[in-house]
Amino acid sequence: MGEVIEAEIIQPPAPLQQNPFVVSPRPLAASVEIEVQRAVAETQAMVVVAKRCPRDVAEAKRQLEEACKDPSFAEQAFYHVPRGNDAVEGASINLADEIYRVWGNLKRVVIDHGVIQKEDGKYTQKEVVVWDVEKNNHYVQRITVKHWNWTKGGGYALDDPNRVRDVVNAVISKEMRNGILRVTLPKAYINQLKLICD
Repeated sequence: MGEVIEAEIIQPPAPLQQNPFVVSPRPLAASVEIEVQRAVAETQAMVVVAKRCPRDVAEAKRQLEEACKDPSFAEQAFYHVPRGNDAVEGASINLADEIYRVWGNLKRVVIDHGVIQKEDGKYTQKEVVVWDVEKNNHYVQRITVKHWNWTKGGGYALDDPNRVRDVVNAVISKEMRNGILRVTLPKAYINQLKLICD
């Protein structure tokens, strides 16, 4: 007769309990899945191109300095706005657009989060993204713009879709400018461009 070996019977593990606070992801519709894959492929291609074709910083600066020597551009490259007894100055949207044009390997995106209704009126929500693909620097700013025309006496709600669009686009342009200036050139160089424009 053979030797008897005692063996311990191991119970299979109990099934994992589903966390009631975690929602199972729903399968994406085929068209949404295709769009996601397309966006991922496009982003990957941009990164590859940026690495293979890095910007020529010296050439970009040369083009900016040439642009600032043009009197018609120089007049619009910086803004000067009176504020009470003081004034606010800085690089304008026009200069930011020129930087975007010559700097290269930048991507600008505006994501629409829709319109929300609050007790004091309607608001448009957007997200502004400026991405230096080559250096992988990001500027992301979510903005909420009230559908309102501000006046010295307070203001009034905007109902005209064209006026709402103009107000929202003005805020988006300012955020784009801020993003481009933050992810591209150092402030010291912007000051040099100001001297050329002056």
